[in-house]
Formats: sequence, structure tokens, C-alpha cells
Amino acid sequence: MKLGLTPFHFWVPEVTQGISLTPGLILLTWQKLAPMSILYQISPSINLNILLTMAVLSILVGGWGGL
Repeated sequence: MKLGLTPFHFWVPEVTQGISLTPGLILLTWQKLAPMSILYQISPSINLNILLTMAVLSILVGGWGGL
């Protein structure tokens, strides 16, 4: 599973550089939602603080990188 979260996001720009809107939207939304929901269902003991920290870091790095 490839996650596009902050520590593991270095492959995302190369993949999404030449993609059109519809496949890009599908790739960038389902690509993040599906693995996170699978991880949450497989491991109910996963620390919610770690997930929230990774989500906030992804938002900050993505926003800062978009400037």
C-alpha cells in the first residue's frame, strides 16, 4: 500500500504531474481513503494521535508546498 501522507509522499508529484482531472481526482482521493480505512479496520489498537498527527502534517506540508 502506498500512502500519500507526509513522510511517504515523495512519489506523489511524479505520478500526478501529467494526469488529467478525473483520474487525478480518483487517484488522489481513493488512494488516501482506502489504505487509511483498511489500516484502521485491521488494527483497532492503532493510536489515533499518530493518525491525526500524520493528517495534520500532510495538510501543512501540502499547503506549504502549494505556495
